[in-house]
Amino acid sequence: EVEKCFQCDSAMPYDSLRNRNSHQIRNVIYLTDQMEEKTWWQSENGEEKVSIQLDLEAEFHFTHLIMKFKTFRPAAMYIERSSDFGRTWKVYRYFAFNCTVSFPHIPTGPLRRIDDVICDHRYSDIEPSTNGE
Repeated sequence: EVEKCFQCDSAMPYDSLRNRNSHQIRNVIYLTDQMEEKTWWQSENGEEKVSIQLDLEAEFHFTHLIMKFKTFRPAAMYIERSSDFGRTWKVYRYFAFNCTVSFPHIPTGPLRRIDDVICDHRYSDIEPSTNGE
């Protein structure tokens, strides 16, 4: 695969001609640049606890959230949401390869009500290792 980035430099924004090794957070919005080349956000190498906060500037009601990972999906993660424009946050869903180890006090489902908070293992398998949703 040609798109491997071992030496990233996100000090400057991504530019398809001058700075292809930049993977700033703005790359989560658009998956390709103006030349249709793939772009992505990349956390700092070796960093295990990473947080991303998106301000959508309005109230949204999600029915689906799809996250695509350039490489392996995280072994464990959770998604929070805010209903007061970021003043407070509540966990929406936990995801883990092994829910009982990563989040021992969180039920594993099934959902009984739309606002139940559970841990789901279906989307945390090691496969696929590229473009995993």
